[in-house]
Amino acid sequence: MLAKIQDAAVNHGVRAARRAIARYHEKLAVRFYHLWQSTPPKHRPQTSLSEAENEARRISRLQGVFDRRERIARWAPSEARLTTRQKPDGEHRPIFRFGWTEQARFRLFKSALEPFAGFHASQFQFAVNARDRGSQAACKAMLEALNSLVGMTTPIGPNQAEDYVFLELDVEDFFGSIGEEWWGTKPVLDGRLKEILYTDYLTVKASRRVRDRLSGAFFHPSRRGLPQGSALSALIAEWVMADVLKGVPALSDDVFLFVYCDNIGVLAPRERIGAIEELIRTAFRAAGAGAFNLKDKSGRGAVPVTRPFRFLGMEFCAAGGRAAISVNDHAVALATLDIGNELLMAQTHAQFDLIRRKVRGKASSWKLWSGARPWEEMMANTIDDAQSAQAGAH
Repeated sequence: MLAKIQDAAVNHGVRAARRAIARYHEKLAVRFYHLWQSTPPKHRPQTSLSEAENEARRISRLQGVFDRRERIARWAPSEARLTTRQKPDGEHRPIFRFGWTEQARFRLFKSALEPFAGFHASQFQFAVNARDRGSQAACKAMLEALNSLVGMTTPIGPNQAEDYVFLELDVEDFFGSIGEEWWGTKPVLDGRLKEILYTDYLTVKASRRVRDRLSGAFFHPSRRGLPQGSALSALIAEWVMADVLKGVPALSDDVFLFVYCDNIGVLAPRERIGAIEELIRTAFRAAGAGAFNLKDKSGRGAVPVTRPFRFLGMEFCAAGGRAAISVNDHAVALATLDIGNELLMAQTHAQFDLIRRKVRGKASSWKLWSGARPWEEMMANTIDDAQSAQAGAH
């Protein structure tokens, strides 16, 4: 079915594409697949459980899928639970949590629409080649660019690193700034999707603590934009970003652009960084996809690459004839402390398994750092010890 959608995207017009998408949505096997893939952890088998317990989970999972097959295709506003995630500056970012049916529906729509989204070459969240996707792929590309500057691979010229700077621009509330007007520029998109996706159509539940953390303006009836927390929102946001980036004039070969979600990193010669920044800002102002506000993420302006700088949770430096990548000591300490705090509260096999998955996820996000694997092994041993101690206490 996806092959037919991809064929329509390449070889046929809007009507054929929309018909192919509609047929894809209707197929029960397609709905089953996305519901199965979106199953919450509590319904999935675990190695720590007995065969009888895992069989019960498989039956529960299958029953849940069958119960939701019709609901997944309904054109009705989504339901969400509002939570928050603390940012480095102490502020809280609103994050939406969606249930089983909603997540499956978002994945269903995302998979059908992805062939129509033309991503920019500098983007890494939904790169065409799956091997180039993800934050670590972006960091790897950054490291390769730095290596070219210090002469470890194909150098652009001698001592280039001394003339280069890094600038990171961040789009404030990027998801929330995307307007519905952009939707009208994409004929292949079904207008009904807006009522499923956009924040101002959602049915939102939020605790008093979450409301206190966020400004009252967030709950104003006129709130707009995309909710962070769904696969479909991520795809649409990347699509919007690609449209914006198409408005940036072609940059010369000695300028490197790295974009992951709303994080925009630029490696460029010092004397041209100001002009390049203005080109990017102009593209956002002219895009017509929303009211975007760009800020200098570090607050320090462009930083010489011969001094340590951060991008996507990693620390880079090109000095002494080599390019290096690492994780900031403070970030490692915070991650270790966070895991330790969760272990103090863990009591069940499921809770310990969840912490293990969290450690593996964090280590994966640091995989270019030589210390990632030792840290993961250390934390795995800590979890095993905590679980043994908890079992012994009973």
